[in-house]
Amino acid sequence: MDEFIKVHRLYGTHRMRQTLRPITEPTDRATSVESTIYEANARINHPGVRMNMINMLQEQVKTFEYELNSERQIRESLAQPPLEPPNRREAFQEQLAHGTDNLR
Repeated sequence: MDEFIKVHRLYGTHRMRQTLRPITEPTDRATSVESTIYEANARINHPGVRMNMINMLQEQVKTFEYELNSERQIRESLAQPPLEPPNRREAFQEQLAHGTDNLR
């Protein structure tokens, strides 16, 4: 009952009902309730830690997104075929085949 009071104090009954309503599987509901109880205990015992963790994780996400975008750009640039230099010998041979009047 102590856990219910902690969750109720932090989130309220209405919010918990809204959170659990879309969850249809009993095992998923149980997991959600356990997670909420764990979060409530963490917030009560260490109120500032939660925000620090969220900020740290958000910064990590930004860093990983930047790195991912950089990797994508590198892969895209490597996927493009390299430019080939013009083959002057083939062009010369084609001109010879059409006659020497075209060589100027």
